[in-house]
Amino acid sequence: MEKKTILEELLLKKSQQKKKISPINYKKRLFVLTKATLSYYEYDKGKKGSKKGSIEIEKIRCVETVNLEESTPPARQYPFQIVYKGGLLYVYAANEESRERWLEALHREIKDNSDLLNKYHKGFFINGKFLCCNQTCKAAPGCTIWEKHVTLCCMTGSVKPLPPVPETLRKRRSLPQGLSPDKSVLKTAVAQCHYEPKGNPSFRLVRSNKYYVLQEEDSDWWKVRDLEGNEGFVPSTYLRKLSLNDDEPSWYAGNISRAQCEQLLRQKGKEGAFMVRKSRQAGMYTVSVFSKVSESKKGTVKHYHVHKTPDNKYYLAENYCFESIPELIHYHQHNSAGMVTRLRHAVSTQVNKVPATASLGNGM
Repeated sequence: MEKKTILEELLLKKSQQKKKISPINYKKRLFVLTKATLSYYEYDKGKKGSKKGSIEIEKIRCVETVNLEESTPPARQYPFQIVYKGGLLYVYAANEESRERWLEALHREIKDNSDLLNKYHKGFFINGKFLCCNQTCKAAPGCTIWEKHVTLCCMTGSVKPLPPVPETLRKRRSLPQGLSPDKSVLKTAVAQCHYEPKGNPSFRLVRSNKYYVLQEEDSDWWKVRDLEGNEGFVPSTYLRKLSLNDDEPSWYAGNISRAQCEQLLRQKGKEGAFMVRKSRQAGMYTVSVFSKVSESKKGTVKHYHVHKTPDNKYYLAENYCFESIPELIHYHQHNSAGMVTRLRHAVSTQVNKVPATASLGNGM
């Protein structure tokens, strides 16, 4: 069953350039999709040749179109990308109908994969950077929400059907933002599956992501906020509340000294190892991160003070301000934004505990 061909077509493939010195070239290959693999073969004079490559379906994390480059030749007007564990493949269909056919077939096969991406790169990776965001690492986190991701993953059997939206909730949607609950006592929950509210394209639940619970008076529908500040009503059965232990940021080290902090980060020894600790200045915090970028063979530990704006927003770089420290950390886990490196590996201590919820801005 797994070897049965689902789709087969001659497509144009761009070289993956797995080595820096690899040349850029485009070759026609016969692509064959089965339940288990996406393989491509040499094709000459109407005959299928030797296999040139294969990607396991379970390793595919995203399949989506790509924005065209400037001055794109006619043969490369319909590109799509296949992001998989360990690589990025660009393929060109002959026309829009062919591209849609491949997208639909691949989406159908990968929908149950456990490691699908929330975001992707809509631009090509060319000359050592993505055209969409200028990130220089081919494995860098995506910069654009992958809209299809929300609808791909199947709902788990434990999720109940959606309850009807009560009239009181419809009225509550129009409340002014000024009536939002106190951010310092917000509860948090984790999404158990994907959900996209109708009529609210800016908000969605993404499985495994954390959300702030703003209102839960109605047992069926809760109002929640994501880490980017978007708000919406979602079925309560799609969320699991986090306990205090679940909700402890593993990166918070409390009153640890600078010397102890550096020792722990060096012991971890990984690029982007980090922790957040209390600063010597009362009420202030410091983000400490380990990097091997410097000339020192042993690496270096950089310390960044967390600053606050007059309207109580937190930042490391002035152009990027956040409602809370957890939101700030979440951002810098994906973007270095002036730091020596982005925050990659949280380093925790067993002794120190998270401070009172208000201390970190909103209790997350």
